Amino acid sequence: MTNYGKIDLFWFDQYSNPYTGKYWQQLKELVHKFQPECVVIANNAGDFKDTDIIGYEYPYLKSAEPGYELSPPGNKDASEVCDCLDERGWFWHSGGEKVQRVEDIVNMVRLCNSRSANYLLDVPPNTDGLLPELYVNQLKAVDEKLK
Repeated sequence: MTNYGKIDLFWFDQYSNPYTGKYWQQLKELVHKFQPECVVIANNAGDFKDTDIIGYEYPYLKSAEPGYELSPPGNKDASEVCDCLDERGWFWHSGGEKVQRVEDIVNMVRLCNSRSANYLLDVPPNTDGLLPELYVNQLKAVDEKLK
């Protein structure tokens, strides 16, 4: 936090895990001590005492906690919705890609925009570190629909 210049954002995945959970408030305070303007996102935190931005991990929450999977209608709080291009979830999955439909991604971008939420779309590289052609084509199609 001190040797890299200004850090704009620090994203903690699963902040309340068994290793960091009991130290979470101290860790968040430490980030702000060294980087006062840094935005701290505690993934899946639903309370501003734990995070600067409310996070919704859509692929997991849409089936686990109905009603909490997206920022609510009329939301004015800083929030983020995390989603996956590949319907099988985060990270690269071998055996062919199974991607979300272009229309579904476009609808989610628009829904998030209407609810003051950032939309983070996970697009994982394959084992060669490259984005598969199908992923690239889907993203281009999303871009065209959003124009």
